[in-house]
Amino acid sequence: MATTVQTAVHEQARHDGAARPHRWWRRRPAPPRDALQELDRVREVLDRARALIETGWVQNRWYVLAPRRSSLLRQAVVASDEVAAACLVGALALALREQDPRADLLTGGGPVLDVVWDAAREAGASPDPVPARRAWPRDTRLRHVRDLTRWNDRPGRTRDDVLAVLDDASSRVIMAAMREPAP
Repeated sequence: MATTVQTAVHEQARHDGAARPHRWWRRRPAPPRDALQELDRVREVLDRARALIETGWVQNRWYVLAPRRSSLLRQAVVASDEVAAACLVGALALALREQDPRADLLTGGGPVLDVVWDAAREAGASPDPVPARRAWPRDTRLRHVRDLTRWNDRPGRTRDDVLAVLDDASSRVIMAAMREPAP
């Protein structure tokens, strides 16, 4: 007579008087992240991106480099202090890299990208409905980057439009932080 592990656990629990057997096959919950710290990080990136756009805004390219005396010393990775003007996505990428030089906008900047995409979508970028909290796959986030790039480069778009989207995104982050329960 063969018994399975699950049957043996149930029988042992019934004999021990336990209310429920231990279920070892269930997934363990993910460790809690400090949501307020994450929201604060997103707000800092948005504030820095806004400052970059205020300095200079550009369409049809990610950024314009400031003139330098010597181009021989230019590194492969562009620093934000070398940029004279940036588009919306370029400013987000540069601001994110200031926090973490190895950051990738599609993965590490996911929450930043999501909140800006939502704000731009409501400003006329895309009429598709979007659920509130989500974890988009990399391909979907790449599509969002393309949407934001097209939104930024649309003829007639102004720097004030881009700043308004960044302000709306910052407001959304602040409101989310206000709704977040204290740790």
